[in-house]
Amino acid sequence: MSAESAVQDNDLRERIYLEIVELQRRIQVLHSKRNTLAPISRLSPELLAQIFLLVQDNILYEGLTTSSHQYNEWMCIPHVSQSWRAVAFGFVSLWARIVVMQKHWVQVCLQQSGTAFLTAQLGIYSPNYLSIAQVTFRELHQISNQ
Repeated sequence: MSAESAVQDNDLRERIYLEIVELQRRIQVLHSKRNTLAPISRLSPELLAQIFLLVQDNILYEGLTTSSHQYNEWMCIPHVSQSWRAVAFGFVSLWARIVVMQKHWVQVCLQQSGTAFLTAQLGIYSPNYLSIAQVTFRELHQISNQ
């Protein structure tokens, strides 16, 4: 194989790759358009946010009353669709309820909650809950006294 042939092959691979990327982007746009036709897409962002809070309440209650570690399952909500992601990340109250179990999720919640008052619950099922609690308690000025 000559050097010129290798360069042509690389150029062809690159063009094919770029075409694949563009087709994947177009497919994503079509999926988004199709999702807007679903009945749940007709709910207002405010109502959807309240539903998210109810889901969160239910999961947090179940996760904290058992050692099932399901306390962060509500965090799959932003992964459902682009519109759900926008609603979830735009609704700071959803992120202001922190279950102190995993350092990563505490940091995500602190970042997403902005300056909202926080409600923190210490889950003692985590083996390193004290070090995780320290991350949360650095933001003590934000934690409400509910």
